[in-house]
Amino acid sequence: MHVRTFAKGAALGAAAAYLFDPVSGDGRRAQLRDQANAALRRYRERADDLSQHASSVVQGKVQELSRPMRDRPTDDPTAAGSSSSSESSTDRSTRSGGTTS
Repeated sequence: MHVRTFAKGAALGAAAAYLFDPVSGDGRRAQLRDQANAALRRYRERADDLSQHASSVVQGKVQELSRPMRDRPTDDPTAAGSSSSSESSTDRSTRSGGTTS
């Protein structure tokens, strides 16, 4: 545990010495600040893009669900050809080979 604490303190001290160097510290801090700002800008733009995409998907689903049922495309080939979907349980079980009780 003490070795880990020592290593963390040494790394923190080295970083401080690197950034607050009297000769080059100003430039290093400016470069670090610019890199951090660029990364934040990229993350913000990515979050905006994802938010816009999610909003578009939701808006599309709302539009799709707001259409009347007869205008929606069907994924069920058996329902596409029939005008009535009422089928008795006897018809279903007989077709599948089962019996009704």
